[in-house]
Amino acid sequence: MGIRIPPAWYVVLLAAVAGAAATCLVLQLKQPLVADEPQFVDVAFSLAHTARPMAFSGSTWNAVLSHPLLYHSLLAVPVGFAGKLPEAARLVGLLAFFATGAFLWALARKVTGERWGPFLAVLLYGLHPLALQSALLVEIDTTLLPLLTVVGAWYLARRGFDLGGGGWLGLGLLFGVSLAAKFTTPPLLLGALALYYVGARRGRQLAYVAAAGGVGVALFAAYYFPYCLLLELPWREAFAHSFGRATAGAVTGGLLLKRAIRLLLWVGVPFLLTFLLWIFQQARRRLAPVNAAVTYAALASLILLAFYLFVGGDGYGFPKYHAPLVPLVALALGATFGPQLARESKFTVLFLSGTAFIFYLLVARDPLHWPYLAREATEVLGVREGEVRKALALTGAFLTLPVIAFVVMTRRGGRTMSFVILAAAGGAALNVWHLRADYEHRYNYGERGFREAVAALEGGPTDMNYLLPVDVAFATGYRYPHGATEEALAREEGLFEWVEDPRTAAIVLRDSYYLHAPYRAALQHPWALTVLEMKYDLKRYGSFAVAWRKKELYPVRAGGPPPEEEPILLE
Repeated sequence: MGIRIPPAWYVVLLAAVAGAAATCLVLQLKQPLVADEPQFVDVAFSLAHTARPMAFSGSTWNAVLSHPLLYHSLLAVPVGFAGKLPEAARLVGLLAFFATGAFLWALARKVTGERWGPFLAVLLYGLHPLALQSALLVEIDTTLLPLLTVVGAWYLARRGFDLGGGGWLGLGLLFGVSLAAKFTTPPLLLGALALYYVGARRGRQLAYVAAAGGVGVALFAAYYFPYCLLLELPWREAFAHSFGRATAGAVTGGLLLKRAIRLLLWVGVPFLLTFLLWIFQQARRRLAPVNAAVTYAALASLILLAFYLFVGGDGYGFPKYHAPLVPLVALALGATFGPQLARESKFTVLFLSGTAFIFYLLVARDPLHWPYLAREATEVLGVREGEVRKALALTGAFLTLPVIAFVVMTRRGGRTMSFVILAAAGGAALNVWHLRADYEHRYNYGERGFREAVAALEGGPTDMNYLLPVDVAFATGYRYPHGATEEALAREEGLFEWVEDPRTAAIVLRDSYYLHAPYRAALQHPWALTVLEMKYDLKRYGSFAVAWRKKELYPVRAGGPPPEEEPILLE
């Protein structure tokens, strides 16, 4: 007997998903802003008070225009009122996350005309770790782009994917707004729409797509260039940043493999494998013809999946560029398998969900942390080889056991629905680990000790200089004269010059600098670390090393050495 519940209980289920997501988000709002997040907040704060996008970049305050300013302008509202607090900075992402879920539900409802498809789509998106951590990241790709992507698909579905009769104009307006957020992803989505029309043999619609693209570009140009010229801003910077990175050259096989593994771990094996199976089945025409919105979502997901494997830095961090594909894949899976959910046995659903949740919570734990242990911990912290082997074995189990289970279920006539349930349960279990984690789990995955390193700088002399990572300097409120560690490490002798300078009070390094170019060269300078150990007192705080100049080497004019007592951790 299938699952049948009254409408009131259906609302309760949706509310439960929203409540669980809200709990995960609210409990993480106050986590420190790291990596690129402080720059977004600085720019937003500057926009709120001066209408100019200024941020501390390198060692001075400069105009920053690495992206169009739609996201920064939205961010300026809470930051302008509440200040540079993490919870204020993350408010835009929080609201965008729930707006994306609402539009996704409406879109799936339009596609399926029933209740379980929309519910499954919202469940897969709302409790997906990548979606939840995306909402908490102060970043364009992870907050605005998923929302704009789903709103665009919802608009197209409402018009039956017919852009005639002025539909192209509305799409053009949406495209223009999307360009004001980011240059790279919106054209990919427009290209996916054109590809859908080619495959559906609706060639007449291609002219409307081109017209919509022209409207969007014109709308963007009408705001962007006058604003830049009026305030004398470097308008070329946004184009150079976006397209220079997207065309930066060939990606090595090792780096591509690293990104693919990171993406697989974040998106989740059951989630991604079920989607790829759906693509295969659709190509073999084993499923009934699907709605145009679902086909478009699948094409857009594949394009985003492939394109952004070749774009981005070397660091092991958050796969932010792929965040918009999560609601698209959730739509495809929800619309396809949602109606099957109503035909499943309640016992089967509960048993599979409970078993999968317990497996991922107690056995798999946090698979995203294991690659960090296998690399950072061994090369920097000297973790024992046996612990690394255990971590790699657990990673292998996480990756292979669901695949084995999938093959067994498929060969014995098992439903793909079982794997969809596995995806939802696995995501929920990982969210529990994220709530408990004492390490960074967005940028700089696995990093510990940020708050402690910032607290260790309290009470230092204010008439000497500091070499600090940009996010550490931001967390101190820019209280000390300082230079950016990243800027110094970009040159081979940069660190050595700071170490030798008698006006340097303290230097803060993080473990990731030892592993990633271009920072390694400066740390491998013949004298940099040797002199650092001779002239400074080093203390480790998790993944950070805080080096204070020795008391006897302080200049007479300085405000004195740092306090001897243990630092009080920041709230």
